[in-house]
Amino acid sequence: MSNMNCERCGKSEDVKNLYVYGASDMQKIEVEKGGWIFSNIGCYDCQQKFIKEHTCSCCDCGASFMSHYSHSTRCDECQLIYANRSRTVFTQKKRTLEKGFSSSLDTYGWMNTLEHFKHKCVYCGKRYEVLDHYIPVDKGGSTNANNCVPACWKCNSKKRARMPRDFTSTEKADWIESYLVSVG
Repeated sequence: MSNMNCERCGKSEDVKNLYVYGASDMQKIEVEKGGWIFSNIGCYDCQQKFIKEHTCSCCDCGASFMSHYSHSTRCDECQLIYANRSRTVFTQKKRTLEKGFSSSLDTYGWMNTLEHFKHKCVYCGKRYEVLDHYIPVDKGGSTNANNCVPACWKCNSKKRARMPRDFTSTEKADWIESYLVSVG
């Protein structure tokens, strides 16, 4: 067998005992003579140090994850969710701005609203699927924290451009509005 040096500490190791830094499952690399050349190759001790130095806690779910970038604050799963929610907010902000209405909702505000309503449709209680403008955009509604609520596709389609009190019960409208007033 051939030996290689750890790129961090310089220690010479049998190739079968080396690891690729950052491999989340700590896969051992097996390099035959004349085989592949890898960067970030190290001994077990240096791999453990690398993992310790690059393990972060996700700011959304709290799970531990390997950060491949120094600025990572979210695990891969939460990053995808955050990106989708950011895209949703951006699309709705653009829509209301094009109609000349205000648009100040940001992703964090939207995430707070989702948390408050437990990611459920405010009208029927099923899993949320879309951002709904409580006061419809066609009736002057803005994309602001005090006008955006989570809804399912079915309720959002049924509501369309109707005013909330024409679509849902007075009690439910009062409950939704109490939250919207508190963030407004």
